[in-house]
Amino acid sequence: MATPDQLRELQREAERKAGAPAPRYRRYGFNPLSSRPAVAELASTLLIPVPAFVFRQASPLGLYYTGLARWGKAFADDLGELFEVYVGRQLGLLRRPGCGKRQAGEKTGAGNAARWSMMGWGQAGRR
Repeated sequence: MATPDQLRELQREAERKAGAPAPRYRRYGFNPLSSRPAVAELASTLLIPVPAFVFRQASPLGLYYTGLARWGKAFADDLGELFEVYVGRQLGLLRRPGCGKRQAGEKTGAGNAARWSMMGWGQAGRR
């Protein structure tokens, strides 16, 4: 939720960082409603000029960028570790020998990329 003044400030900040697009490309430029889709103080209720932006904010990508803006790198690191576990579980569901097993000596955590083995998979379609 943002007030019109806050939306104008978001627009100015974006243009300061990236520059303002040429008039004919303005529709492809930053829209402050994409990050703050509800507008307050224009009516007695909240206004949502572009309802699709609400859904975008509630999507996994929208939640990621909201968390990153709020908590910074710590959020991305924590989410990365959780995602790593999720990927391992999904690979484990494949029920193939060796799938979803972490390689020997591989550690998890910030700065240590997890590598999941996909052993047991040959050419496409072969089992």
